[in-house]
Amino acid sequence: MGKKKTPNCDEEWASMSRDEVYNWIFALVSLVSTITYLAILVPRKIGAPASEVSYVAPLLWVFGCGMVVGFGTALAVRLAAPKDSKVRDERDKEIELIGQYVGSGFVTIGAMAALVLSILEVDHFWVSNSLFVGFLFAAVLSSFAKAAAYRGEYPEI
Repeated sequence: MGKKKTPNCDEEWASMSRDEVYNWIFALVSLVSTITYLAILVPRKIGAPASEVSYVAPLLWVFGCGMVVGFGTALAVRLAAPKDSKVRDERDKEIELIGQYVGSGFVTIGAMAALVLSILEVDHFWVSNSLFVGFLFAAVLSSFAKAAAYRGEYPEI
């Protein structure tokens, strides 16, 4: 399996494909959403049993706000982008697959952890947050994998 080299460009932001811009939006929204959720959750959890921690409302609010901000920003980028940037080339498709390969493993790990915790009848707090952590790692690490592929070498698929 060979490696493909992504072309260098002095004006990185101007040379980004639409998919690469979407990837950066997704990475930033994922990180900010996670930091916000943890900033709300950690103080509530300190010294309190898991069954008494109110985590559902913050999780839904952070998730909902993250979706609105992410989709709104992506829509603004799509509407503002020149028509020729809307073409998706083979490289974009291959890099998307790389990100999916990286992310799917972490979604599976989070789901398996939630399944085991649920079989063990652990509190819902831990089951829900194990899924959240799986989704978080999938989102962030797949975004970083795609960003690295856009800016460097990536394996041929």
